Amino acid sequence: MVATDAKRSRRPWFRRTLIGLAVLVSIQFAYWFYQAGWYWWNRLPTPAARTYTPPTTQHVVFDDDPQTYPQLLSLAGGGYVSQATSIPGSNSAAYINPAFDRYTRARTGGTFPAKYVSPVAFLHERISPKGNRRIVAVNFGVVKGGPDKTIVFLPEVPDRPLPTPPNARPIMSQQLEMHRATSSITRIFDGVADPNDSSRFTFVVEHNGRKTVIRGELRDDDRVMLTPAAGQLADYYTMRVWVPPGESIPPIYEPTCFVDPATTQPSKYFPSPRGIREHIDDKGMLVIEDLKRKTTRSTPAPSLPFVP
Repeated sequence: MVATDAKRSRRPWFRRTLIGLAVLVSIQFAYWFYQAGWYWWNRLPTPAARTYTPPTTQHVVFDDDPQTYPQLLSLAGGGYVSQATSIPGSNSAAYINPAFDRYTRARTGGTFPAKYVSPVAFLHERISPKGNRRIVAVNFGVVKGGPDKTIVFLPEVPDRPLPTPPNARPIMSQQLEMHRATSSITRIFDGVADPNDSSRFTFVVEHNGRKTVIRGELRDDDRVMLTPAAGQLADYYTMRVWVPPGESIPPIYEPTCFVDPATTQPSKYFPSPRGIREHIDDKGMLVIEDLKRKTTRSTPAPSLPFVP
């Protein structure tokens, strides 16, 4: 009798153990299905993002010319919005790429506010030299409140190698800052993939009537490099600063950090005031050059999020 009672007393623990194991297995399966569902949901819109082609060969994706941008905004179903909805005081028209818009909303579960979807200057799949197939998007926007009307181009590779967790952060590259006078007029044309090099692409920026080609390249580390074909260019590790033809280098930068990108690749420096240049040498030391006093000193270099 005692043995029977002891045996019965152990049965509830056995049942509880089985129930606990069943719950754990159910949770694990639910997690797997959640991951798989997010993966396939994120993959659904990618064909359009990978194969996007501009509607026309001269398709404008940004215009702040007061004589022409209102016409773009008035096009019925043209896909243009006023950037004043997301950037107060920005009088311009920007094209919201439907393929990128759908892709962005899928990756964020449809929670991304419509007025904050970034316009893009390029969208298409590119293949790195080692064969990495990636979606490349070049976001851009106007920075308000500064001394000039800076346009920032931010390339990204939103599709990381599998497995991709939900809401994964895009792999970020150096941004390209285009500095221009407040009275300038700029148009940006939709970019195209290079038919002769699967890792490269181009888009065109028209500034005060002069067009400059911006060349892009997907690298094997899944980052994208943007290089303008003309003007003056400086490389500041995490960003590149571009002064288009006809504009002057902003006073916040040292002019000797800039080169003509048509003939010279810029050396890497840190942003510094005029008369000062700072760079990291091959020994990992921060070298500070005082160009006015003609002195140089070294100190341990700060850590960087990445060095392209």
